[in-house]
Amino acid sequence: MSAQRLNAKSIRRIERTIGEPVKMAWSHGGYWMSFVTPDHRHGEWRRWSGEWHWDNDPMAHYTTCREWWPDDFEGD
Repeated sequence: MSAQRLNAKSIRRIERTIGEPVKMAWSHGGYWMSFVTPDHRHGEWRRWSGEWHWDNDPMAHYTTCREWWPDDFEGD
């Protein structure tokens, strides 16, 4: 299943849980949602429990990451 962008209400729920702003969030059809902060840190948030963690997987980037933070991809 492809990534679907979450709506503003869902993004606010993630922000309340992690205590930081969220620029964008995505669902992949399961209970874990992916998100990215304005300073380009990726994380995952579990919908029902509110459990979350930072995602250090370099493959976690989305197409929008290259658009929003092009300097992070110089030399690729």
